[in-house]
Amino acid sequence: APASAADSGASVAGAGEAVYGWARAWSQQNVGRYLGFYAAGFEPENGMDRASWRRLRQRRLTTPRSIEVTVSELTVEPRGAGRARARFVQQYRSDRYADRVVKRLELVWEEGWKILRERVEAQLAGP
Repeated sequence: APASAADSGASVAGAGEAVYGWARAWSQQNVGRYLGFYAAGFEPENGMDRASWRRLRQRRLTTPRSIEVTVSELTVEPRGAGRARARFVQQYRSDRYADRVVKRLELVWEEGWKILRERVEAQLAGP
């Protein structure tokens, strides 16, 4: 039987580690690992369908020569059985673009913490 979040030792700390792993995969431009952090039921913003979103993400990960994504001020709170919410400052820098935003991820346990929803809450000054 598959382990539940509680059985497997998954915790809010584990959800935070998943956020850092997602940022590392993005920085390494590892499309497969990056996309692997998204839940089967992931809902892209702005009504975009999942296939279009995947193509867009693949292009955005592979086009720049380099990408650096850092996560700071991370807070994670439990949201019920097998769910958590992460909120943090994300700094993105590539050879083409840079920004700094407050981001919120809704996470769900699917044999590991996965991103169910991703939202930018605010643009911050200065990358």
